[in-house]
Amino acid sequence: MTRNRATLLTLIAASAAILLASPTLAGELDRLAEALSLIRGEVEVLSTEIRDLSEERRTRLRSLSTQRADLELEVKREELRLRQLEDQKQALKNRSDQEAANSARLGPAAEQAIATVRTSVQDTLPFQRQERLAELDALRDQLKEGLITPQQALWRLWERVEDEQRLSRENAIHQQIIELDGEPVLADVARLGMAMMAFRTQDGRFGKVQRGKDGAWRWVELDTKEDRARVASLFDALRKNIRVGYFELPYLLPQELP
Repeated sequence: MTRNRATLLTLIAASAAILLASPTLAGELDRLAEALSLIRGEVEVLSTEIRDLSEERRTRLRSLSTQRADLELEVKREELRLRQLEDQKQALKNRSDQEAANSARLGPAAEQAIATVRTSVQDTLPFQRQERLAELDALRDQLKEGLITPQQALWRLWERVEDEQRLSRENAIHQQIIELDGEPVLADVARLGMAMMAFRTQDGRFGKVQRGKDGAWRWVELDTKEDRARVASLFDALRKNIRVGYFELPYLLPQELP
């Protein structure tokens, strides 16, 4: 064994001596060494690139994992929102069904209420009565055509009732068309609540509104100079915004004297 080892060393030494002794072989070894060095450098560069790519891949995977978690959370939020919207939709449907049922019951009651208020307006002093009746008729028609609900009709009717109540508390001067001696005339009208009304025409005639035994309203002139003067004083006081005080007036109540 020792002898073989010695022989191998001898052969290696001899081969090295031969190589070193040959300039061609020595140059080839240098080129091989240089090539090997270049290859090692490229291997190091590739190894660095592989490590960078691996790190970039891990970073991207972590980012994608985070995005996935965020998207899953957003999906859960949207699913919850969708369930809430479905619940709201069902609640609105239930409410709509209930309101539809209520409307079916309230519709006739609302129509009756409008008719009752209309009768009351028809029975009061003829102050801008056509306009007041037209508002109630429009409300009735909208209800019948389904343009408004019975609830809306009742709310608007209540506003009309409040307007009627306001009229009964006011003393004011207005202008309106009256029928005098069968002719339409533009006149100033002094309204004392909804209890009585007097009129004054542009040509200086004074009078009042009166209801006959047949229930019809008529505009009639005052007979005496004294009564006309008293009504003229009333118009002057209302024009000056005098709402409180003592006024001597002729008989202006709308009922016809027996």
